Amino acid sequence: MKTRKLIYFVIVITLLPLSRAHSQDYYSGRESLSVAGYQYNIETRGYYTKFQNAYNYRLNQNPYRIGSSPVYYYTYANGWLADPILDEAKFNNLIERVFTEDEILYYTNHKGHVGVCLVMNPNNQQVLEVLFRLYYSRNDKTILSIPPAKLAHLERLIFETNGLADMSDELRQQNPSYYDAWYDVF
Repeated sequence: MKTRKLIYFVIVITLLPLSRAHSQDYYSGRESLSVAGYQYNIETRGYYTKFQNAYNYRLNQNPYRIGSSPVYYYTYANGWLADPILDEAKFNNLIERVFTEDEILYYTNHKGHVGVCLVMNPNNQQVLEVLFRLYYSRNDKTILSIPPAKLAHLERLIFETNGLADMSDELRQQNPSYYDAWYDVF
């Protein structure tokens, strides 16, 4: 009986740091934070939190059709841009380089998910900006326990990866100043 209690005690002590790490909320009540020398803005709206580099500006402006006169802006009202084609294998590889399999399962098994918006240059498909949205429910804010350093690391890998997404023919015909697309991280 003492052996069983000892084993139980050792298991609880071993798992306690893991449960604490996953229960910390890094984002609520903050407007910004610094990660690895980069400044990030945090904005909470309803049941999601935006996490993005403080220098992002394109998502606050509508893309426009290059060469249009007068300038034609793409908006939700007049027809948004077509989505680019994501290289899912490359994207999933980046996620797996940042998050362990256990972390992916842990966050996937809770009510919430992480979306990422890639703002891309239409001329060379290079990622210009990255924005994360952490969606959660009123009763389960587990997704807010993702360390900001993990998202910052994923952002860096996204910037370093060529050919992550490609323009569709429809998107090329729209001739945008930039384009963005949303994808699920998990």
